Amino acid sequence: MNCSQDTSKIDSMRYAGKVNLEAIERGFKYAQPGMVLSDVDDIIERHIRSRDCTPAFKHYQPEGAPSPFPATACISPNDVVVHGVPGSYVLQDGDLLTIDVGTEYNGWFVDAARSRVIGENKEAQYLVDVTEAVMSAQLGVIKNNCTFMQLIEAAESVATEFGVLIMPQWGGHSIGNAIHLPPFIPNAIDRTQSSLRQQVEENRYSREKLVTGQTICVEPVVTYENIRIMLDEDGWTVRKPGGELAAHTERCLLVTEDGYELLS
Repeated sequence: MNCSQDTSKIDSMRYAGKVNLEAIERGFKYAQPGMVLSDVDDIIERHIRSRDCTPAFKHYQPEGAPSPFPATACISPNDVVVHGVPGSYVLQDGDLLTIDVGTEYNGWFVDAARSRVIGENKEAQYLVDVTEAVMSAQLGVIKNNCTFMQLIEAAESVATEFGVLIMPQWGGHSIGNAIHLPPFIPNAIDRTQSSLRQQVEENRYSREKLVTGQTICVEPVVTYENIRIMLDEDGWTVRKPGGELAAHTERCLLVTEDGYELLS
């Protein structure tokens, strides 16, 4: 990629990121008790399109997905871990809600998520706060030549300190001219697997590194008690089978020599 192409890419991602974050915040503005999730999704979509951007998730069908995603945003309440399809669920006071949105502009993509508590719920607020603390710890180590293992260690240290679990099934990814690009960027290692398997993964992730100029998404998913999951009949919505809460936050960023630039 030449210099002019790189400038066009980053400028487009900056704009898409601004619109994307605006859309998330607008969604939360209207996500009040009594609001239907599909209506929140409509509000988010209208905002994105009004800014000359395109919803990146709508009709997106990655490899292995059973069908195209039917909505603009993944909206996940309470025990829904990721990929919640916004339907007829009516928000209630105390719900933990995650809004995850992707936006495209000029052929370049961004992706971001935030979790918030609707009204008051101390247990849910604690999980949201710890999830953001995990993210902050990961951002604190990101720079050129940061290893994936450093990202894992930063995240797992916070999770251990605050008594939560990071779900290893999901991680970040590169992003640019497609919404999801390799490599997979882990937040944690599955500590329920054998010690040998854990060591293999630790060795691998100690070799893999971030590099200057890379555009990536970092997205820890945090829960209580266990990392078990189940898939709803819609083929998309992933939830905790025991009803435990889950929170998710995501940042899109540009890796620099000494740190990063947030793009969403």
